[in-house]
Amino acid sequence: MNIGRRLRVRLVELAMSESDLAREMETSPSEISRLCRARECHTKTIARLAAALGVSPEYFLRDEIGGGR
Repeated sequence: MNIGRRLRVRLVELAMSESDLAREMETSPSEISRLCRARECHTKTIARLAAALGVSPEYFLRDEIGGGR
């Protein structure tokens, strides 16, 4: 699964909008929209996303949601 898909899933789980996340991360809504379509991104960005969404960075790196392989 790609970073963007996992990000979209987590936003739904939290009932959080892309705009809400942009405010939380102090970035633009267009940047969050880009990340929601991304297959990969920088490690620092993953760490910032994880912190803002209350998950570990590994959440974005697992092969499947619910799996750790």
